[in-house]
Amino acid sequence: VQQFRRRSPEAKVATVTISSASSISDIAASKDHELADYVIYTKRRGWGKDEGMNAVHTSRRLRFKISVPKSAKAGEKLPLLIWLSGDGYRAEDGLRYWKLALGDQAAVLSVEAPYPQIEEDFRIGGRWFWTETYQSDLNDTMLALEEIRRYALAYWPLDSDRVLLAGLGSGATTLAAAGLYSEHLPHQVLAIHPAREAKLRERGIPDEPPAETKLTVYPTPDRMSWWKSMIGSFNKEGYSAEVRTLEAPEGVKGLMQQIEYQIRTRLKIGNEDIHTIAEERHYLLVQDSENPIASYWTLLHKRALEKNGITVSITDSAGLANQAGALSNMPIRPTIRILGFEGEPWVSKVSQLVEGSQALDIASLAKSAIIPPAKGPFGGTTILVLPKGLGAKATKAWQGIEKTNPLRFRGRFYRLKLAYLDASPSLTEVLAESKSKGRNNLLIVPATYCWDGEQMRALKKAAGQIPSGLSIAWMSGLGAEVYKRAR
Repeated sequence: VQQFRRRSPEAKVATVTISSASSISDIAASKDHELADYVIYTKRRGWGKDEGMNAVHTSRRLRFKISVPKSAKAGEKLPLLIWLSGDGYRAEDGLRYWKLALGDQAAVLSVEAPYPQIEEDFRIGGRWFWTETYQSDLNDTMLALEEIRRYALAYWPLDSDRVLLAGLGSGATTLAAAGLYSEHLPHQVLAIHPAREAKLRERGIPDEPPAETKLTVYPTPDRMSWWKSMIGSFNKEGYSAEVRTLEAPEGVKGLMQQIEYQIRTRLKIGNEDIHTIAEERHYLLVQDSENPIASYWTLLHKRALEKNGITVSITDSAGLANQAGALSNMPIRPTIRILGFEGEPWVSKVSQLVEGSQALDIASLAKSAIIPPAKGPFGGTTILVLPKGLGAKATKAWQGIEKTNPLRFRGRFYRLKLAYLDASPSLTEVLAESKSKGRNNLLIVPATYCWDGEQMRALKKAAGQIPSGLSIAWMSGLGAEVYKRAR
């Protein structure tokens, strides 16, 4: 209709457009003559086989977690970061990191990917879209983001002039689509290292660009030319989107710090806290798991230490072995913290590389919230599975944690139970006992910092035939909350 009016402005015809809606009971008469002379609304009920499969329309929720600093002064309006993590992560993951990084300087709203999926380590992650429903998935999420933005501004003390939408991976691809097609996100949008973006090419270019949305895409180097071509075709039609290399001033190193620099700059909250210059306090974190969530937990630990004025580097056991000689001869040696618990075989080997290396203290778990509860309305049992090869000292320390049960501070119905991979009671025996006692809501976690997918598959195999009637969730380790005790 709009194209026809532009090309034939003098034509004496009436224009009609048909628009579908999930409900027609609350539709008001439109006075938007740019839309058409007559607008026909039809109730959206379903799709035929032309779409590949019959379907009906239902409403769905897009969930999010928000943190608004309580230190805000009366009448003060805070800047807002709306964050979309990549595939494999949950809203709570993004909230943890950006709440820690931005502190009391901004509110953080982390959006949950609409599709839950089981990751290789059996934890529940998220996914933004599927290949076969790519376009409709993006459309639904764009509409939901518009509503989330309106809802947040209406219910919390937020500055509408300092709202930034940013995302990483497939979350960035979702935001790139929103920045190009949404008409109701009048803010800056940062799409950082978009992933699985190829099907964006299948969408057409709207007749008019969003009036106030400012999109900046930071691709990975191998996708830079693709994005320049993609965005260039939009800019020829009046858009003002940008494709840039992710950069930051000297001293701001690493992907997450570069992202934080861009976020802080656009929210106008300053970059004084982004990195430390306290060279006299230096930590070296050692982490060996190949699980992506372990890398994320390590970044959390790093950022927590940096907030305490400590310079932090990250390596693995092979990297530490290569540096061992040089570290031993340094006049001021960094504190070496091994992200693994005392007594684990790999931790014991790494501890021998450099004298004074520190592993995570098991006893400290007795008075902390690091051990996760089994989620459920009536509590549940967390089963900590001790790995093979633990020494007697470490085993005794874990038994002390079981006896103390720090989960009791969360509620009287939260229980803690140990199982052993090379002793009794085995995981199979603990599951049978739980079933016999009617304790059906269970969370199984290895008593480690983080295991990868292969190790978790072996753990699941060790569980044997799981008794019917049990509701079991899995977590790949205890590292998610360790950063809160980083100092």
